[in-house]
Amino acid sequence: MKRRSSPIALLAWAALLAGCPSSSGPPRTASAPAAPQASPGVDLGSLSGKMVARYGSETYTADDFAADLLHVPERNRVRMTPDSRRDFVVNRVVSELVVRDAQAKGLADDPEIERQVAELRRRLIVQKMLHDLQQMPVVDDDTVRRFWAEHPERFSATTIHARHVLLGSEAEAKAVRDQLRAEPATFPRIAQEKSTDAASARQGGDLGWFGRGRMVPEFEEVAFTLPAGKVSDPVKSPYGWHVIRVEEVKQGEPDPFDQVKEQIRLMLRNQTVQARVDAYHDQLKEAASFAIDEQAIEEVGKAIAATSPPAAPEGLHGMPAPH
Repeated sequence: MKRRSSPIALLAWAALLAGCPSSSGPPRTASAPAAPQASPGVDLGSLSGKMVARYGSETYTADDFAADLLHVPERNRVRMTPDSRRDFVVNRVVSELVVRDAQAKGLADDPEIERQVAELRRRLIVQKMLHDLQQMPVVDDDTVRRFWAEHPERFSATTIHARHVLLGSEAEAKAVRDQLRAEPATFPRIAQEKSTDAASARQGGDLGWFGRGRMVPEFEEVAFTLPAGKVSDPVKSPYGWHVIRVEEVKQGEPDPFDQVKEQIRLMLRNQTVQARVDAYHDQLKEAASFAIDEQAIEEVGKAIAATSPPAAPEGLHGMPAPH
């Protein structure tokens, strides 16, 4: 039975090419073949230059194939079967034919494609620039143990019962914080009226009981250190600005060091990397006299929102449903 290239397979191959440009260059012609280029790290021996596939007057060689395979993540590459390798070659060639047909029809000059290519190029440049800053540092066991001993509350089975109000700006969050500190009993009503987390808003902002690992880190960092009954200062997370109140706390036993040491090590490594990147960003912003107009940002956001249909009410992804 003839195997066909599915649109999904071609899209996956296009994404691979976009993210991982081939080192082998354009396919070689059968009438005037270029000298084979050895794939880095692979000795093909007598296979070098051998035809793997031909289309029209062009040839896709063993060197091309090996170079493309090296761009596939190793965890995927080692699972490839003879059938999947064959499909890989078919999709590689068919995707090239699709591109050429699109170019012949003028689609390569589409402004949206040019915009996306420019954006991808910008992201790859940023990724390359930040690569060295993001190298994981070594964190020894003494450092890990010291952190574990100094922060036992962060590594325990403690659970909390909390409420929150989620707002779109820091100014809104500060106003709500002040109102809730002055009138604590109004928390459920304020959450219902103003919280953008629709799922918990229906419950007066109630998030129920939860342990660590259920919320985004920024939220947890404050919630698990907040005394019961106290209203927090505004907390920024990827979802917006939270105003939190812990209702009750159930203390749990500290987790054994050996059980959490690798978790702590990874956390400390990530913190070090983030500090490096933040310092680099701050240096660039200071050198560029960076300034920002919060009001203009908000006005543009409102203008765009006015052109969009209202979102369906639902809870925030990553925030637990009340229970």
